[in-house]
Amino acid sequence: MILPEQYGSAGFRDIVLVSRTNGDDQGNQFTLINPNHASYLPLHYVLLFPYGEPGWHWGRTLDNREGGHQKKNLSQRTFYRFRLHPRLDEPSTIFQAQRLFQQFVVDAWAVCNQNKLAWIRSHQANIRSDLYHGLADVMESEDIDLTRTGKRVVLPSSYLGGDRFMQQLYQDSIAIVRHFGKPSLFITFTGNPKWVEIERELLPAQTAAERPDLVARVLNLKVRDLLDQIRYKEVFGPWLGWVWTIEYQKRGLPHLHLLVFLRTDHQFLTAGNIDSFISAELPPADDTINQELRGIIDTTMVHTHCIAQNGSALCMQGLDPFIVQTCRKGYPRSFQEETIINEDGYPTYRRRNMGQAYTMSIRRGGADVTALIDNRRVVPYSPYLSLRYRAHINVEVCGPVKAVKYIHKYIYKGRDRATVILESDQNEIKLYLHGRYIGPTEAVWRLFEYSTHGEEPPVMHLQLHLPDQQPIYFSENEDPVILRQRMDSSITTLLAYFKYNSENVDGRGYLYHEFPEHYVYVRKQGWKPRIQRKSIGRMY
Repeated sequence: MILPEQYGSAGFRDIVLVSRTNGDDQGNQFTLINPNHASYLPLHYVLLFPYGEPGWHWGRTLDNREGGHQKKNLSQRTFYRFRLHPRLDEPSTIFQAQRLFQQFVVDAWAVCNQNKLAWIRSHQANIRSDLYHGLADVMESEDIDLTRTGKRVVLPSSYLGGDRFMQQLYQDSIAIVRHFGKPSLFITFTGNPKWVEIERELLPAQTAAERPDLVARVLNLKVRDLLDQIRYKEVFGPWLGWVWTIEYQKRGLPHLHLLVFLRTDHQFLTAGNIDSFISAELPPADDTINQELRGIIDTTMVHTHCIAQNGSALCMQGLDPFIVQTCRKGYPRSFQEETIINEDGYPTYRRRNMGQAYTMSIRRGGADVTALIDNRRVVPYSPYLSLRYRAHINVEVCGPVKAVKYIHKYIYKGRDRATVILESDQNEIKLYLHGRYIGPTEAVWRLFEYSTHGEEPPVMHLQLHLPDQQPIYFSENEDPVILRQRMDSSITTLLAYFKYNSENVDGRGYLYHEFPEHYVYVRKQGWKPRIQRKSIGRMY
């Protein structure tokens, strides 16, 4: 669902009612119902709420079973999460609506997100910032006009999914690389619509595409279990940290991009060690476990998009299938007797020609075509993870540092753009709305407030500025006396760093960016010795 710009008193979701008597309009007596009105849901989705059940509104409260108020204000996302859980005492009309259900969840998240963006947009005029030195010059003047002082911040980095947010995540991930060195593994985990946890909850004649709520909930559980296996079970070795993000596809399932940092030695990048936990071959069906694994690999880890000269495949765009031998992903690969590490940062995995092959029949041009599938088309995988999660889990070894920057940019490249508009307006909220694309699975993921990214250890942002050049945030109606007091008491992580080392000697051996590893910053108080956990500093 593509959501264009929404500004002004009316939007494309607004419902307008006209009063009529005996079929005649009563002048211009229009009633506007916006998405935050309790009557919006039953009026917009008549088939989903045939009895006129009221929707969310600003006065909604969370009541307990005794009728008392458990929570004074019920958030909008909490209300929609309540609606996205089937109950025995309620009809399952919503979950049987197929594409209308998809539209419902997308519209629900769009309304929630729109309210947040509207709040940010309306408060940007009230929050201003300026450098301390420039603000001091203004304070010295006789005519003080704070409405004309400061710089405009439209879409802050705290807004999840914005361009500033994604750039901040990329810089944080590079800070982790600076601390630990290059990552050890790059893992891509894609959801599987045939998971038994999804299929057993589907209603009769339903498919997984018609239940994005199930797909999102099951994938979230699988992702959490995968992270637990890597961190606490140490299936690949001693764990140091990771960075990961969830990516949503327009026509496919959401997937996880994960970079894992392990405590390794010189033997990690050896052929024998890599072959012990990564395979690029079809498993032999010589026992019960291998037979089960073989079925999983055949259905999830074989690159079959471009077989039989399929020029319409995404991996063949711009290529002539009758001239080129491989697609853009490099398949089919060449047979390889041993794993070798290349200079470009990616190993060439072992793909022996042992006769492990099968034929696949597909439709091409209205006719059945038979293609041979062997080890040359197997995507590298971990046998343990594939057997555990029964899904597409691509596991790759990260080579030299020159491959790290590309991988980090890939996982934090941001959302797809639905539209492109060339104009001089630098309104970041407006530009974000113009290019926003929301799919049903992403909408459910965001409504349930599942994590969309993760970093361990956490990265602390350290301010860097010249003397008397620290930012000061203030309201345009700020009292000059109070503003002067705020300026005199302003403190940043850098100023607190200098103050701590001037009063104590235990931290003088650490550089500024190393300080968060040993000390914790308490707002308005300064630095204190760290007792638990660990953090990495990044100057900005």
